[in-house]
Amino acid sequence: MRTVYKVMLVMTPSSGRTRLENALIEVGYALELADEGLFALTELERGQPDVIVCGDALEDMSGLELFEMLKDDGQLEGTGFVLLSGFNAQMLGRGGDIQIPESSGAEDVVNFVAGLIAKRTRSQARATGIASPLEGEGEVERPTEPPRLTSRVDSNPRASEFGGTLEHFSLFDLLMLLTQTGKTGQLTIRLGSEEARMVLEEGRLYHAEFLEQSGEAVVTRIFIEAERTVNSAFSFDAFETQRLPPEYQKLQSIHSPTDQLLLNVAIALDQHKEGKRG
Repeated sequence: MRTVYKVMLVMTPSSGRTRLENALIEVGYALELADEGLFALTELERGQPDVIVCGDALEDMSGLELFEMLKDDGQLEGTGFVLLSGFNAQMLGRGGDIQIPESSGAEDVVNFVAGLIAKRTRSQARATGIASPLEGEGEVERPTEPPRLTSRVDSNPRASEFGGTLEHFSLFDLLMLLTQTGKTGQLTIRLGSEEARMVLEEGRLYHAEFLEQSGEAVVTRIFIEAERTVNSAFSFDAFETQRLPPEYQKLQSIHSPTDQLLLNVAIALDQHKEGKRG
C-alpha cells in the first residue's frame, strides 16, 4: 500500500539538485535519484513514480530526449513529467506535462509537482468514474492533497509577488505558471489604458473581469486583447493563505475547470487569428 507520493529526480549532481532534493524531502515526498537518462529508464522498469522531474542536460542525453522516449509508454500513463529547461513555460502535450524555466526555484518546482499530481489524478478519476484518491476514499493512504511548500512571504496577507511585461512572456505562459504552482491571488493585466483582473484560488481561475463585465466569456476577451495590445504588462499579488479571503470568495464568476476553460480560450484564439488572416 502506497502512503506517500514518489518523485524521480533525473539531474546531474549540483547544488541546485541538492536544494531541490531537500525541498521535496522537507514536505514529505519519497525521492529516487538518477544522474543519467539510461539509468532512469532502467529504474522505471521496476516501478513508476508519480512525477519525474528532469534537468535539461543529463550526462548521456537531453531531458527532452528522455521525455520523448517516455511520453507514449502506457506503463507511465499515470506519471507526470516536469522538464527544467529554457526560459519560458510551455506545455509538453501530454496530460499536463510541462516545461518550466531552468532557473525556477525549488519552491516553485515542488509546487509544480503537487499541481501536476493533483491535476492528473483528478483527470483520471473523471475519465474512469472512480473517486480520486485525493479525496481520501478507498484504500490508498495518502495526504488529502500532494504536499506543497508554503510561499515564504511576510505576515501581510497580500504581498506583490512579481510583475513584468508580456513582451517575451505570454499570458498563457503566465497562467500556466500560476495554475501549476497552485497560486492564490490576484492577477492584474494592463492592456493599454484599461485593466483586466483575474482571481485564482489554489491554481484555479475563480473570477475574471474586464470593461465592467465578468465571467468565463471575459477570459477569452482578455486573451484576445492581450494578443493585440503593445506593451501590455502584469502584476500578481499573492495571498498568504491558500483559500481566498471572504471578500474575494463572493466574487466567483468562473465555475468551469480551468483546464477546459484554457482549452476553449486556445480554440477561440486560433479562430480569431484565422479570421484576421481571412
